[in-house]
Amino acid sequence: MILVEGLQHSFESLDVIADVSFSVDRGRFCAVVGPSGCGKSTLLRILAGLLAPSDGRVDIDGHRAVGRIGHTAYMAQRDLLLPWRRALANATVGAEARGLDRRAARTQSLGLFERFGLAGFERSWPHQMSGGMRQRLALLRTFVAGLDVLLLDEPFGALDAITRRDLQTWLDQFLTENQHTVVLVTHDVDEALLLADEVLVLSPRPGTISARVQSPYPHPRPSRLVTDADFISRKAAVLEALGQAGPRTG
Repeated sequence: MILVEGLQHSFESLDVIADVSFSVDRGRFCAVVGPSGCGKSTLLRILAGLLAPSDGRVDIDGHRAVGRIGHTAYMAQRDLLLPWRRALANATVGAEARGLDRRAARTQSLGLFERFGLAGFERSWPHQMSGGMRQRLALLRTFVAGLDVLLLDEPFGALDAITRRDLQTWLDQFLTENQHTVVLVTHDVDEALLLADEVLVLSPRPGTISARVQSPYPHPRPSRLVTDADFISRKAAVLEALGQAGPRTG
């Protein structure tokens, strides 16, 4: 579903990404972790077609995707809800931007509000919603865009620990029932291993893949998994890799 080969990117004289290659099969979940400034968000913007890399190849579902939007649904770090639109109207923004039928997008969104824990808030303004509700609405908007590949950039980074854990559990359950191909950027190693099937560790800038750690547990995954000995061992492998640049597998 996603194929990345030899990806490199520089901002003028600043090398941000160096020789990144990986693939994500259809219906699989990949997480990317790494130190601040290593190019994680840049990588996601390249996959979304919002930024053309200096070199390298990106294929989405067999189509060349470098510099081309419309192959993926992208959720940035902030929810980016439009304050002049009510919740339901915000949910259909992505679908409308793709030229999909507005009435059909509205009907689909209405059907998802309960699934996303937002029933009864269809006509609420963004400022009337909690941080967790806004993030769920932003995720709902991403799903309604009607694309199979989801790119999530720190979707829960601004939330408190309890809300974040609740949304992690909710997202894991939802994606178990709705097979999407996902790439998640996060600073939270527990979150990466709880949600993803594989965790890619990027080195300090210029970011390159220094480790690939598998997370083979069946979905949906209970939050208590973080106390499992095997989980702790894999977390240690990720944390160790975050401190080194050489390649390793786990």
